[in-house]
Amino acid sequence: MRTLRHRTCGSADASSRVLRSLSIWRTQQSTRTKSISDRPVGPGQDDMQREFETSKRISRDRVLAAFRFIAPDEDIDLAEAKAPKTILQYASVWRLYTQWCQERGFSAVPASPAQLREYLRHLQGLGHSPSSLDSYLAAVAAVHRYRGYRVDRTLLIEPLKAARRRAGPPRQARALMGMELKKVVGGLKADHPRDARDAVILLLGFACALRSAEIVGLDWQRRGSTLAGGTGTLGFERSGLLVVLATSKASQVTPVELPIADREMPSLTVWVERWVALAQIGAGEPIFRPIDNRGRILARRLAPPAIAEIVRARMLAHAKATGMPETEAILLARAFSAHSLRRGYCSTASEAKLPLGQIRRRSRHGSDELLARYIRTAEGRRQSGLGKIGF
Repeated sequence: MRTLRHRTCGSADASSRVLRSLSIWRTQQSTRTKSISDRPVGPGQDDMQREFETSKRISRDRVLAAFRFIAPDEDIDLAEAKAPKTILQYASVWRLYTQWCQERGFSAVPASPAQLREYLRHLQGLGHSPSSLDSYLAAVAAVHRYRGYRVDRTLLIEPLKAARRRAGPPRQARALMGMELKKVVGGLKADHPRDARDAVILLLGFACALRSAEIVGLDWQRRGSTLAGGTGTLGFERSGLLVVLATSKASQVTPVELPIADREMPSLTVWVERWVALAQIGAGEPIFRPIDNRGRILARRLAPPAIAEIVRARMLAHAKATGMPETEAILLARAFSAHSLRRGYCSTASEAKLPLGQIRRRSRHGSDELLARYIRTAEGRRQSGLGKIGF
């Protein structure tokens, strides 16, 4: 039985617009940090807020109904070929697409290349990002395959390229590097429930290169009900901690084990022990939960968007604590997201010269090319290409 260890672990107009924007963002950030991740949801509040503050509970019946909607003539067992959220996304897109077709007198199936081009113009008119455009069109193509048709997307290649060029490079979250994370966590108080919870979120997300959905989906020691949104577990083993992802983005079927040895990250074990004790978390229960304004730890599970809010709020507080001017601190915090933990692990591991294969096993990237985007950033800062020729 482990004993708990307590540790404190241009122009004037342009400038005016920037400051006004920062002021609005600061107010929103303060409000959202409290209302999104920590405000209790009572029975009288609307369902949309409830779904945001807790992980969405996806029942099998709901997924099967969605699959039957998009593939009425297919074997229902094929629904198992995709993640539940993917099936629901396909159904949502297909509903919007068929409505668009009806309003214009088009037949939804099969869609001609010209019709898809017109639909793309419609989506662009709604202001969707290039990645959203890809998702919509991929969903339409997938439903066509379910119904025995093949979509010709040749006419969409150039318009999609143009959309990406107009949008510019996608925004990338700033990596939360290991040494910077150590300083952030070092300023938190072990006897403060919100500090203890956030410390575990930050350290665990970094140590296992976790996505936000993977973080909030963890149950303590063993899996609870899948209807409660659990997708994995965190528990003690002889050498330290063990994260088991029963389902994840890169592995829908095969569980993934991510060990964290005490000797490699002792601070995480201390914070986990403290948080579990403060929250009185039982086996099979969600680990990460909202905390209301009175400091009450609620029983339900945090939703994935809350992780980004927590990361930004902690970075903002840390920047202010170091004496950074408020405007600069706000700009800095805005550069971070939940993905900063995952990027931070990859970049920190690269700077430590860990082998690419070892980093990928931890990060679970689908290919070396995807991981290389992180590695190139870290390598480029460490080795600029000047070598010994600079003067």
